Amino acid sequence: MPSFFIDTLKGMGERENSPSLVVLANRLPLFRDSDDGEWAISPGGLVSALSTKVLRGKNLTWIGWDGAIDVSTDPFEIDGVKMEPISLDEDETREYYDGFANGCLWPLFHDSIGNPEFRRD
Repeated sequence: MPSFFIDTLKGMGERENSPSLVVLANRLPLFRDSDDGEWAISPGGLVSALSTKVLRGKNLTWIGWDGAIDVSTDPFEIDGVKMEPISLDEDETREYYDGFANGCLWPLFHDSIGNPEFRRD
C-alpha cells in the first residue's frame, strides 16, 4: 500500500468519533464539476454503495485521491460521509494511479476487461 494512504490511516482510531467503517479506494466517490467547482457524485459500483441503506447512518470515512495533481484538499464531509482526500504529485499519479491502480489492479479485478500490466517499478 502506498505510503500516502498509510499516513492517512495512522492515528484514525485515536481520533474523537473515529470511523466505524473506512473505505480505502483509488479515488474519492466525488469529482469536481468543471463549471462551478462543486463536488458531484462519481459514477461507479463502489460509489453506488453510498446510496444504500446499509451505509446510511454509519460513521463512514472514505479515503482516496481527490483527482487533482499537486493540490492538497482538507478533509470534508458530504451527506454524512467524511472524505479524507489524498494528494498525489505528477509522478505518483503516473506511477501509482495510472500505472499500478488502473494498469494492474483495475483489469485484474474487473474480469480482465483488459490485460493487467505487471511491472516491478
